[in-house]
Amino acid sequence: MNPLSVPVAEWNRFWFRTDFKIHHQAIRLGLGIAALATFISHLLFADDWLGNEGWLNPTAGLYLVGQGIEGTGAEFRWSLFYTYPTLLIPACWIGIVASVAIGLSAAPRVAAAVAVAILVMLHHRAPLLIGRGEPLLVPFLLYSLMLPVGAVLFQSKTKSSEQSVAPTWKSELATVGFRLMQVHFVIWILFSVTSMLGNEGWWTGEAVRQLLVDGQGWLPVSAATVTLAEYLAHAVVLVQLAFLFAIMLPPFRSVGLVLLSLFLIAALLVIGDWQYVIILAGTSIPLWSECRSSTPAVLPV
Repeated sequence: MNPLSVPVAEWNRFWFRTDFKIHHQAIRLGLGIAALATFISHLLFADDWLGNEGWLNPTAGLYLVGQGIEGTGAEFRWSLFYTYPTLLIPACWIGIVASVAIGLSAAPRVAAAVAVAILVMLHHRAPLLIGRGEPLLVPFLLYSLMLPVGAVLFQSKTKSSEQSVAPTWKSELATVGFRLMQVHFVIWILFSVTSMLGNEGWWTGEAVRQLLVDGQGWLPVSAATVTLAEYLAHAVVLVQLAFLFAIMLPPFRSVGLVLLSLFLIAALLVIGDWQYVIILAGTSIPLWSECRSSTPAVLPV
């Protein structure tokens, strides 16, 4: 027996299995809420920062990304908002509508493609203003294009859609998109905790103390003591490590949900970034929505 046959079979089963029911509506609801929060945050500052009279107007924006300077990669940063800054506000509103459509699973693939196009142009226009979680949200919206499309959220399924079975390749593609979400989220947390471990400030607690002193989080500045900062820093690191351990073992996956919730609470207390917390919560749904079936899954075509 080939010693590689078992790991190869498990690999293929993980990525391409068809006896798999994906709760695509729940996943898209989370992504829609995350995208909605992101576009609302852009809407609040888009004109003041990126408009013709903004602090980072098109001329200043091109300078900051290194336009005309060799080796900066500025030639690959294209955005419609450099040429037409008046489109910023309408584009944000279109993104908001697309986010609602994603959350309701109404033409979700078209809506996700529109949301990605607008977000990428915003990122290319002002890379310095990208939120912490936006580099995570964009690929998740792209992965959602692989998921099946069914009834609109809260709408009962028709008899024909319940009886229709997707071709094998569509079921496999949906599983690939679903697994990419799961793996990507775990890697994101892994990079988060390893970056902390590589920073001395997280070992001593000084990193957290500085954040509390700056008043970024929900904790009062008076809480910025050395002892509390050290406990918080170590707790944040340990919670992430425990989450990675729990999420790899199905019996402990519910514990992973509790640990992630603690991490999100800590993020609000220390950095107060509600947008990042919403994005993390929305993109984590694939970890909790896994459902196996002993028979081939009936997926919407």
